[in-house]
Amino acid sequence: MMKIKYRFNSLDIVGISLLLVYLNPFSILFTTFYFLKNIYYYFQRNILLFAILSYSTFSLLIGKFYTGDYIGKGLYISNLAAIILTLYLKNLVLKNQITLSRYLNYLTSFFLVIVFIPQLIDYLSNYLTGTPLLLNFLSRGDDTLIEARLAGSLSFRTGGLFGPNEAGLVSLMVAIINFFVYRKIIYKFVIVFIVFSSLLFSSSLSALGLLLILLSSFLLVTSLKVVYNLIFKLKLKKSFAILLVSLSIFLITVASYFSLLDTETLYNSNRMAAFFIQNQSTIYDYYVSSRFQYVNILLSQFNVLDHIIGRGMGSWTYDVYNLTGLMTLSNAHNTFLQIYYDMGLLGLLVFGFWWLKTFIFSILLDNNLYFQDRFILTALPAVVLLSSFVHNLAFSMIIIFYLNFIHSLKITNIN
Repeated sequence: MMKIKYRFNSLDIVGISLLLVYLNPFSILFTTFYFLKNIYYYFQRNILLFAILSYSTFSLLIGKFYTGDYIGKGLYISNLAAIILTLYLKNLVLKNQITLSRYLNYLTSFFLVIVFIPQLIDYLSNYLTGTPLLLNFLSRGDDTLIEARLAGSLSFRTGGLFGPNEAGLVSLMVAIINFFVYRKIIYKFVIVFIVFSSLLFSSSLSALGLLLILLSSFLLVTSLKVVYNLIFKLKLKKSFAILLVSLSIFLITVASYFSLLDTETLYNSNRMAAFFIQNQSTIYDYYVSSRFQYVNILLSQFNVLDHIIGRGMGSWTYDVYNLTGLMTLSNAHNTFLQIYYDMGLLGLLVFGFWWLKTFIFSILLDNNLYFQDRFILTALPAVVLLSSFVHNLAFSMIIIFYLNFIHSLKITNIN
């Protein structure tokens, strides 16, 4: 009998580590130390990272002084873990331990196994039994969380093994990554279909909105190319024509389906569709009423020093709970606001500069890439930044994991 041996490589270890972190939050400590062990030499020689570590520790201590407890310790660990993970992955790329094709296919497979399939299991079990199987297990019987995801209804939200908003953003990034992978056109369409299904399962409004913007932009550009080729009697690429027609049919079909449903039925059965069709449910009103209505009150209590250095990590959670008595707003649902409130303008500058330098400036300033490649490569981090205005996800480890593929693209040279 033939024995099949599988040797885990560096990318597999990263994937397993992330899975452990989401299954058990305490695993983030072991994961962080493992990554740090391998890149400690690079970490200690980087002045910017040393500044981030020092200022984060300072902010954690301020938060302890302000709140009386280390409420911000989870945020402190997760932010540093995301940065260490980035340095670890970049180091693997520089050592050519991760090839471009393997990285892209791995990210797609990871999405299917960890996000889409668990979403499918949860949605089907919720539809058939009224109880989402995996969410019920992961929430450890937390009825509040299960109720918040609208379990038992057709509007049930699931992100698989991640949160719905994380899953929605990952789905969107997989759609972008899909354009870099050399696959047959039919496989690309299958991935797009799965991505859209995943968005429906997660009901992530921001991710769906960004996807519609990207699709609309792509349709516009493709249409202009088709018209240009027809006018000048140039050879029309078959793939572009098929993609244009297919996407047009897809959008028309979706619009037709929504138009056949009456407003009340739509509102009760589909959160995302109701969001776009209900007159009173505008984007501005939704986010202001549900998330940002306390921001002005909280910021009005700031003094000059608070604006400069913040009130310390964990202060947002502490102040919102004291003001409202709610833990549902324990994070600001805005990366920039969260950092500014906890760490002030200095923290926003330090963390913001590292993020932009790592994922955007390094691409824009690379003279080895063509202009169009730079534009494509900045699309993914730009999407994350836009989403960060309504979610606190810019330093999510799973999001960081997907963003780091741009290092491979840069070094491999996609041309």
